[in-house]
Amino acid sequence: MPRGFPDVESGSNLPGSLLPVAEELPIDLLRWRQAKNRFAGRPVTGAALARYYGHKHKLKLSDVSIRAVVNYLRRLSYPIGSCQYGYFYAKSPRELLETHDQLWDRECAIRAARQGIERAIENMQPTFDISEQPGISE
Repeated sequence: MPRGFPDVESGSNLPGSLLPVAEELPIDLLRWRQAKNRFAGRPVTGAALARYYGHKHKLKLSDVSIRAVVNYLRRLSYPIGSCQYGYFYAKSPRELLETHDQLWDRECAIRAARQGIERAIENMQPTFDISEQPGISE
């Protein structure tokens, strides 16, 4: 049995236990969006998805597991949007713009943090003394 779908960008694999979730999530998000009930069109939280798929597939899942599946599916170009209320299947580019902007902001913040770490490495002496770091006193 394959260990997982190869990740499009990084070459890493999605754990095999999450493959059924990855196969079902886009379909379920679209189905839930189109449902004719009071929850129709509402985003679904990662915690709720983890409970649903965990029960359905007898897996111990968390919102972190769901985030990994969503990230994987987005790399495959599935239009899965997110907002402060959860995940949803986007029906238009406009619906994905908020998600795009959030991801861009996170990417910039991570890049800035990485660059700060790189500068710290460049400025380090061969023997590290924490008391010599800016803003730290004993």
